[in-house]
Parts: sequence; C-alpha cells; structure tokens
Amino acid sequence: MASSGWPPVFEEILRSYLPLLPREAPLAADSDLIELGLDSLGMVSLLLAVEEHFSVTFPEGQLGAEMFATPGALWRALSVVRPPDGVDPAAPDTGEPVSAPDGLVTVRSGVSAMWLSPGEGADVAPHDVVGPG
Repeated sequence: MASSGWPPVFEEILRSYLPLLPREAPLAADSDLIELGLDSLGMVSLLLAVEEHFSVTFPEGQLGAEMFATPGALWRALSVVRPPDGVDPAAPDTGEPVSAPDGLVTVRSGVSAMWLSPGEGADVAPHDVVGPG
C-alpha cells in the first residue's frame, strides 16, 4: 500500500488524470483534484478507468462531484464498492465476516452489508451498524 493507505496502482491511475501535479510531487489524501487539473471529462474518464481496473461499478446515487474532490474521497468511495484485499468477488459466499477497510464501518440491512464512513448514512438505524471491521 502507498503511504496514504491506497495501493500504488490507484495513485498511478489517478495521477494520469492530473496534468498539473508534478511527477515528483506527493499526492495527499486531501489534495484538491480540480486544482491539480481534473476536469469534467477527466472525471468521467477516471471513473471508467477505476471501474475497469478494480472490476467495480459505482452505484448511480454515489456519483457526484464530491466523490472527485480529493484522492481520499475517491478512495473512500471505491472502498465501499470494492471487495477487500484477498476476497475474490466471484468466489461463493462462505458466510464468514469480512472486515471493513480502515476508517469505515460495516452496516447491515437484512442480508446485505455495505461500508460507510462514520457519520454517513444518518438514516441508518443504530442496531444496523456492526462497527469497525
């Protein structure tokens, strides 16, 4: 993992859409992607590149400019839809619990589960929050 908690390939993909970010400059989780040259066409291209590389599809309701505000925001959005490291999305469900990525909590609704940043999902009932991991 990179020092920001995401894999190097995530940063490589992201950097390819940031023309104003010098090659040697660090990319912080709170960097402003618009200031680094990400435009609306770049957002669409970046979305497609991330979906293709990580074999995910972002739900329509999750898409928005705030998702592309910073590298950290995009990584958190990806962490919600992406299977954890070591989990094959095509493998049959064994029923074993899977830990949420760092900084996220697992929320269950019926038989489904998703990961949210603390504070998101204000309409989620407290008994549905499983907790970190």
